[in-house]
Amino acid sequence: MTINLLFILVFLCQIILISYVYPRQLLRRMGYVINNYPPQNYAKLYTGSLDTIQKGQAKYRLFNHIILACGLGVLLLYGLFAGDYDPQHTRLEALPLAFGMLQFIPLALLEISGFRELRLMRINDTRTARHAELSPRRLFDFISPILFGFALVLYVTFILFVLYVNQWTWVFDAVVTVSALSLSNGLFVALGVWKLYGRKLNPYQDSRDRNKEISLSLHSMATVSIVISIFLLVTVAFQTYALDQFEIVLNSLYWQLIAVFGIGAMLRSIKIEDINFDNYKNDAPV
Repeated sequence: MTINLLFILVFLCQIILISYVYPRQLLRRMGYVINNYPPQNYAKLYTGSLDTIQKGQAKYRLFNHIILACGLGVLLLYGLFAGDYDPQHTRLEALPLAFGMLQFIPLALLEISGFRELRLMRINDTRTARHAELSPRRLFDFISPILFGFALVLYVTFILFVLYVNQWTWVFDAVVTVSALSLSNGLFVALGVWKLYGRKLNPYQDSRDRNKEISLSLHSMATVSIVISIFLLVTVAFQTYALDQFEIVLNSLYWQLIAVFGIGAMLRSIKIEDINFDNYKNDAPV
């Protein structure tokens, strides 16, 4: 199998997984919530009209369909015009990375919309009595120490490997890659601390559901950190040992793993049927 054919198959998986499979599953979850927990019975779950929510879902679906069509078009053009691998020419190694960023834009917009809804939910919360958890949250109550340690070990391993291949000198490329990984992990640490000790975003969320969400978030961030470390480590190894022809395939696999351990983990772990919606009922205590 040539590198071109391998890339076409892997990139096709990226396009379908991120722009069709996961958006379809997310929209199905949204539809399930609306059908089983409608505004007339669960008014606290909705901050806007049902029509507005459905229009937002339609925009999300359309955005993903457009990106899906663009991806298939790009893949067709690549298949028609790409030749055999030539190390002397650019092979658009960044294509799957750039397209992956485009694919995640609808999800980012959906997350922003979700935060806006939670802010409005807090504003509309007129309860005078609130329930607070008295038990302190500890990091390793929510994430495996082995997973956390493995992410840390891989981070250190990557730094040592980059220094090794650059003869223990801080060349520009080494500074850039190590800084990028450090910033990513720093962001994960900040988000993890915020998840553990920050203000409760959803005022009606059940404590058990919140703890499950925190655990999933911490596990996902640790796993994504591991994926990024491995990706950067393998990328540097490919560049060092003249295996550049595989880099374009690796770049596509990277986004798919990010999706699997991010969106996919949420869809697999948090089942709508297991969430407690009683606090959103019209007759719930206030």
